[in-house]
Amino acid sequence: MRLFVPSAPPSKSLVHKRPSLLLTANCRFVLHVWQKKAGATRFALNSSLGASRNGNFYLRTKAEAESGIRGIAYPYFAIARPSLIDAKREPSRPAESASMIAARVLKPLMPRRNRAVTPDRIARALIECVLADAPGERIVESGQLQP
Repeated sequence: MRLFVPSAPPSKSLVHKRPSLLLTANCRFVLHVWQKKAGATRFALNSSLGASRNGNFYLRTKAEAESGIRGIAYPYFAIARPSLIDAKREPSRPAESASMIAARVLKPLMPRRNRAVTPDRIARALIECVLADAPGERIVESGQLQP
């Protein structure tokens, strides 16, 4: 069995200079490059809470990536849809940092599905899903990623 989890997309500074690269980072990057990895039969994708063809540009690209993975027909694949990811980023993103502070303070009052999720929880959930002996699609929503 071969498991493939795609690595990071192009640098964020490049995406900020050319917004069209966000589509590349979230869709073409995953679909056209990684589908050709030799022998991969299982695939794990980190998407986003609210991924939808009716959402904003970011959420639409996430929905397109999900749709593309379905089209490739991996025997086993998992999609995680976390809300805000609770991690330090380099370079830092001021708006995201402010959101994280608010999310931590308001956590007890927030619905589970909107609470920030740690990268560890996302990774564990994706790996558990694609290593399970049940073929097909598994979607892990943000609320399911909470402790």
